[in-house]
Amino acid sequence: MERTLDKFGFKKDGLYSWTNEPFHVSIYFDGLTITKVTEDSETTIYDGIVPKTDREEIELVEQYTKLKIINKGVEELLDSTKSNRIFSNTSLYISNLLITYFRYNNKSEEELCKELNITREKLKEYLTGTYNFTLSELAKVSVLVGKAIIIK
Repeated sequence: MERTLDKFGFKKDGLYSWTNEPFHVSIYFDGLTITKVTEDSETTIYDGIVPKTDREEIELVEQYTKLKIINKGVEELLDSTKSNRIFSNTSLYISNLLITYFRYNNKSEEELCKELNITREKLKEYLTGTYNFTLSELAKVSVLVGKAIIIK
């Protein structure tokens, strides 16, 4: 059962217990308890005997938690592309902020360039959604539009 729980992303947090928020699993001898913990309550969603086969274990966990097996290859691929996805999302977000600011504040290109202290060509690069912003450029845009730019 321990290998099955690992496949679903559960982490061992005690001698007989595993956690994958909001679920908590406890195994004592041949008994299995799956509990769903929320801020308000703790609900036991399964209390019974540990299944005999791997297939039954997987079906039990899927049925009661609605979780799916984590594919390690996909997880590694997502981890390896995380920085590129963060860069793309941030660049697109800033581009959208500038377009919205430009549209709703009735600013001309020249006024926007003057406020950001950039050239017209640089503004075009900003608006493409693929520009690699420096920290100072991010700060200027953030101050201009009056929104915090958070990179997760």
